[in-house]
Amino acid sequence: MSSPTPRRARAAAVVTAATLVAGGSLAAAPAAFAADPVQYTATTGTGVVDLVLTLPAALPAVPGLPNPIELTLLGTQGQAVGKTTGADTSRASSFLAGGNLVTDSPLSALLAPLSRTVTATLASPSPASGAAIAVPDNPLGLGLDVGDQTAAVTKLTGANKATSQVAQADLGSLGSLGLGALLDPLFGGLNTAVSTLVTQAAPLTSGLSAIPALPSIPVPNPLAPVLGGPATIPTPTVGGSTVAATVNELPARIAALEKQLRDGAVVHLNALDTSESVVPTATQVVASGRAKLASADLFGGLVTVDATEAVATAKAASTKSAASSDASATLVQVHVADSFGELLNAVASDKGITAGLLGGSLGMALDPTVRPTVAAVDGALNTVLAQLTGLLQSLGGGAQLIQQGTVTKTVSADGRKAEAHASPALVSVGLPVAPNLVRLAIGKADAVAAVTPAAVTAPPAEPAPQSLPRTGGDTGAGLVALLLAGGGLVLYRRRRTA
Repeated sequence: MSSPTPRRARAAAVVTAATLVAGGSLAAAPAAFAADPVQYTATTGTGVVDLVLTLPAALPAVPGLPNPIELTLLGTQGQAVGKTTGADTSRASSFLAGGNLVTDSPLSALLAPLSRTVTATLASPSPASGAAIAVPDNPLGLGLDVGDQTAAVTKLTGANKATSQVAQADLGSLGSLGLGALLDPLFGGLNTAVSTLVTQAAPLTSGLSAIPALPSIPVPNPLAPVLGGPATIPTPTVGGSTVAATVNELPARIAALEKQLRDGAVVHLNALDTSESVVPTATQVVASGRAKLASADLFGGLVTVDATEAVATAKAASTKSAASSDASATLVQVHVADSFGELLNAVASDKGITAGLLGGSLGMALDPTVRPTVAAVDGALNTVLAQLTGLLQSLGGGAQLIQQGTVTKTVSADGRKAEAHASPALVSVGLPVAPNLVRLAIGKADAVAAVTPAAVTAPPAEPAPQSLPRTGGDTGAGLVALLLAGGGLVLYRRRRTA
């Protein structure tokens, strides 16, 4: 025998209630009918990331590419409608990728496998799952590590659920987007300053090496104007040879920084995950959605957006006390990578030490013949520090948290409608040469649920005590026997023949 549909299940519940009434007191019938199952509607929707990439000029490698480039990753939708009469509906969908990059660009044919939606309905309720997708090589360097993508509907209850995961996603690099040359002005002055510093510091190595230990002194914190923090930082307690080695390592560290910015992914997304569900019962319906992004690394990881999660849950019920609405949006933080900060602090510490050797307490340990060299190195360090701070400001100042995620949640006075919404956080990251290069909308979740009382059917009128068989039993017993139909009638006859 096939399983009953949700509507049949509710009809079965009504029959059960009526049978219990018939087996007890007819006077209790109105209260039982008022507790009939409810009609309901519920909708959910989620989205993890909307990415907009605005290039300062057309990309020669892909003629006709739209500008800005739009890419949407991961979303779910759920809908369910329960009726006391007519057909119920329940639908769950899991969405992988969209936006004009996938659907309306010269790369659309190449990226067509990403435009995939997995769907389940009452007519086709079996869990649907998307197979793994290998993203072909493409000029933008778009790559996705696609995880599970599922949708399912429970035919007996009308509940539905959809999920979607991507382990990581990457989009382009400044080099692949044709923007590598735009970095030259940022690094031109810095590389010149570092080269000058190394040349001037060469004679200093032997002089500093003779100083076994330089005491710690406070120096201005170069990160404070851009990223906040203490006004000063202490220099390390090190020997003079360590200071000289730090200066000599600067060209390699600056080159690594430039390579990271030029060749690293403009956008790298970590652990994207979203889900929705609708769960109806006899007296309530619960709709919920969740969208999560572990982190986003921008410009090869030089700028990081911390983890975020948006959650929305709405429960509508036949009573106010059972209804609820809840929503949350994790605070988003944007910051420059620690590796950049460490480089700046190292240069600032060296600058502090050379300044101390020239005019502070450290100067007593310095050979007077080395003093002119220290002054030259101090000036060169100051120029490098200014160039690095300018680069930091271009990254840090270009990384703007435009809007934190916000939430709204409401429940009607009678509890029969509930809504919960988590709007996305907005982040913009750019460079002086491309101030609006990357814009991210992160974390969206919506849930709406509503119930209405089932149509109240008046209990059957008590029939007149006529045409009953002359059994010797009383009229009340005969009425109960009719309401209970066949089973009750058999019991009555057995009692007569006992």
